[in-house]
Amino acid sequence: MGWDCDVLRSGDTEVLVTSSVGPRVISLTYKSSQNLFHVIESDACQASDSVYRHFGGHRLWTTPEDINHTYHPENTPVSKDSEGWYSSQPDRRGLLRSFRILPVEQGFKVTHCLKNTSSEEVESSPWGITMLRPGGFGFFPDEPPKSHGNNSFLPVRSLSLWSYTKMHDQRLKFEPGLTKIFHGTGNGAFKIGAFVSLGWGGYYNNGLVFLKTFSGNPDSYPDRGVNFEIYTDDDLLETETTGTVRNLKPGDSVHCSEIWQVFECEPDRLIETCEERSSLVRHLINS
Repeated sequence: MGWDCDVLRSGDTEVLVTSSVGPRVISLTYKSSQNLFHVIESDACQASDSVYRHFGGHRLWTTPEDINHTYHPENTPVSKDSEGWYSSQPDRRGLLRSFRILPVEQGFKVTHCLKNTSSEEVESSPWGITMLRPGGFGFFPDEPPKSHGNNSFLPVRSLSLWSYTKMHDQRLKFEPGLTKIFHGTGNGAFKIGAFVSLGWGGYYNNGLVFLKTFSGNPDSYPDRGVNFEIYTDDDLLETETTGTVRNLKPGDSVHCSEIWQVFECEPDRLIETCEERSSLVRHLINS
């Protein structure tokens, strides 16, 4: 597509990271499969101007989302240091966005970092957004169940909804153990978020699972306290993880990590397999 990219491999999984623009993880393949990520064809070969472009794939975003500073053009060559951090130019608030992606035994560890390079305090959190090719469904698990009684008086989860989200949308399915959001066309945009204490969620498409494992620790999260979000429209579906909100003084940084795994799975084994796979890598989140 006209971009220079670095290639990283972990077992049967391969990713491409752009160095001409972004940075973006623009491709994810498993056993030479189709790219599991959505790429915006009209953004191909575009660079070195002041127009914001998503490009596609995985990117580092900042909270709160605001047209005045979040949509900062990343159309120039990426800087990469000796430790493997890919960085764009600081945005309008002075936040330097960087991520590092490292192969691990089960897949890839992606660490996101926001650093305040300005002279003013900035409140924000890192936000990892992954655009996925259409045709499947995103999902996250229910909170661990408790029988009605003395230990179940208090609620265990809130859902965050956006102004365009409709609870009767046919793409939203509450199933035993999972909330699912299916990709479909003709219904416009839909988004939902939740705090997922189990620390995993993902995307299922044509027999393949793209699983993210992330921190399920209670903390201060954006968008009314959620650490995992799913967005979809006619073109794609996104799985999104959010880091903790911090007041960053000049020179301060905040990090959040997620572990990516790709594997084949039967739909009726999805919950059990994701929990097993996530448990194998959970210790890497804070390492």
